[in-house]
Amino acid sequence: MRNGVDTNFFRPTEIDKKYDLVFVGNMSYHPNILAAHYLVTEIAPLLREGLPSLSILIAGANPTHAVWKLAAEGVEVSGYVTDIRHAYASARIIVAPIFVGSGVQNKILEAMAMEIPCVTSPQVVEAIGGINDLVFQATNPEEYRNLIEKLLSEPGERLKMGKKSRQYIEEHLSWEICCKPLDKLNHA
Repeated sequence: MRNGVDTNFFRPTEIDKKYDLVFVGNMSYHPNILAAHYLVTEIAPLLREGLPSLSILIAGANPTHAVWKLAAEGVEVSGYVTDIRHAYASARIIVAPIFVGSGVQNKILEAMAMEIPCVTSPQVVEAIGGINDLVFQATNPEEYRNLIEKLLSEPGERLKMGKKSRQYIEEHLSWEICCKPLDKLNHA
């Protein structure tokens, strides 16, 4: 059984795109702490060379002291949010530079279901499987910068990738699709 997404709950939402980049997750989980730090200290400085007004949101429960310290001009750390969909929907791009840890990153599946383009590591893409052509992959700060700059400058590309991602989630990773094997057992 694969992880699935509640596509009725995680769906496209029309709100202002307040942030260029958003990272979501439990902010006391070590791989998420490392990813947030990498985004703010390694990727963002490169992006700010050409985009000085770059805005970033780090959203999620239980931020450690190290995560709170990332808050600065252009970087907001929200802590717990009542409805994580608002954090996703406020993003032009979801960025998840996760290089350690294992397992499926539901944050990517949820963002895809909400039609938000994602830039992440090959490790995340491999853990999910089947999404190689639906998210952008980077392995170092320069690759992240190049992909993010391209996506920020091409709203049409963001929209196109978002729609393709949503369609894939609906066809392959919705709860309805992922729970079919359980339904078969229930009716046997």
